[in-house]
Amino acid sequence: VVRVTPNATGTFTVSTTGAPFPTSGTICVLIINTSGTTSYTMTFSSTDFRSSGTLTTGTVGALYFMITFVSDGSKLCEMSRTTGLA
Repeated sequence: VVRVTPNATGTFTVSTTGAPFPTSGTICVLIINTSGTTSYTMTFSSTDFRSSGTLTTGTVGALYFMITFVSDGSKLCEMSRTTGLA
């Protein structure tokens, strides 16, 4: 589980420095928490992810977006994504 609070538009990548890519079947959850009133667009590196597309945080603070991925051994494949949860 990784939790982030973006303060700029950005792209997620998988860092495996000193460790192998998550093994096939590993489930990973990304929690994105919004803050302030600025909307940010979050994208996912096509090298590391198979995702349903970008996520735009919107302009409401204190929302949580949760995205679940499963590893196929070479990429994290999106399984589900919530809307902004209060």
